[in-house]
Amino acid sequence: MTTMFCTLLVRTIVRMDWVCRAFVFMTTHYHLLIETPAESLQPGMRRLNGYYARAFNLRHGRSGHLFGERYHDVMVESDEHMLRVFRYITLNPVEAGLCGRPSDWYWGSY
Repeated sequence: MTTMFCTLLVRTIVRMDWVCRAFVFMTTHYHLLIETPAESLQPGMRRLNGYYARAFNLRHGRSGHLFGERYHDVMVESDEHMLRVFRYITLNPVEAGLCGRPSDWYWGSY
């Protein structure tokens, strides 16, 4: 992930009126914990992933999909569920062996 992706994410958050509770950018994917107004997730993700893929492909002389699959979303149903999702996101680089503690990973909100 690059600073360009970060810029696109911030612009998407503002434009779609999202609230970002947690994030982590990994080497091949990313995780977001966001609050979204009704019906804004799909157009916002299309915007974020589409703009980034087009810019990346243009820069690297590629074409086609950049992210392997459609994004995966889960509705957080309770405070306990929110805590589990938050832990999963912040511990992702640790579990992948990229760092020793979440605070060591520069590309995360921990």
